[in-house]
Amino acid sequence: MKIDVIIIFNENNVPIYLNEDLEGEPILDKNGKFVRNEDGTKKRKQKIKQGLIYSRINDSNTPIDSSTNDAQMELLWKKRLGLDLNIFDCFKHCLKETNNWFYTETEDRPKYIYQMNPDFVVEEAKDKREEYRAHFVSWTQTLMNVRVDYRCIQLKYRGIVIKEYVATVMDGGRFIACDPKTGNIGNDNFFYYYVKDSLRYLVNEMIKCISFPNKATHNWEGYDQIKKNLVVFENSTELSILKKNKNLQNELNQKYTPSDGDITKLSRKINNNRESDDKLWNDSKIIAEQFLIEKHNAMVVSQHLKSNSKLG
Repeated sequence: MKIDVIIIFNENNVPIYLNEDLEGEPILDKNGKFVRNEDGTKKRKQKIKQGLIYSRINDSNTPIDSSTNDAQMELLWKKRLGLDLNIFDCFKHCLKETNNWFYTETEDRPKYIYQMNPDFVVEEAKDKREEYRAHFVSWTQTLMNVRVDYRCIQLKYRGIVIKEYVATVMDGGRFIACDPKTGNIGNDNFFYYYVKDSLRYLVNEMIKCISFPNKATHNWEGYDQIKKNLVVFENSTELSILKKNKNLQNELNQKYTPSDGDITKLSRKINNNRESDDKLWNDSKIIAEQFLIEKHNAMVVSQHLKSNSKLG
């Protein structure tokens, strides 16, 4: 006897139903032979009709000839529309729909508004602590203009700020992105990283799509450049796993030393972009060396990440 198994994954595209009728299975007698109708055709179990939506509540299934009750149907549609999520997951749901956002500017405050529900807004604001922040960061070292400025990016729901990130304005104001997080594996082996399912990363991806809709002429390639200077994890679990990787720890603990040529090249770039009030950056060679080490650490972690993903 053959058994058909339908696996329905836990996803948001619910409710799930058949697009066409499914013929019932033939009925067998106790000897395993087909039971037949008077005209000789095989007698079958009841047909599963298209469009019916089934559910299982505790140990009870929806009858084969009807759909689930209204309460369950409502839960399924809430799941599809993201209405069963907390406010942070709901924001993620909206940010992933990058085509449904648009850019506007009111009161000198750039805003990104979710067209399907204008209660969700991403807004730029002044960073009150900008004067205390470093104007050079390791993840922008491959850009032509390595100096950065700062803003805040606020995630608002119905005018209430539910999350705020420090954001780096890069390449002379061509792009803005929420700052990456700092990671460390082994003995003080620091690097910067994003997590793909995090709010800060999803905000950056949305801004990229909205700010540069015509990829042929307006795409800022620097965004892809900065991501090569850090690590991009699929989720936080990947980082937790790598933190326990002894081979990775040993490799990072060997301590990379950048070449004098690379240090001089990056140091010159920092000096060329430095402004008169950047007093903390007089010794650009020390800064350049640290930036190159952080980039190296990120590359090593990324390589191990790819290796683990292939093995998985």
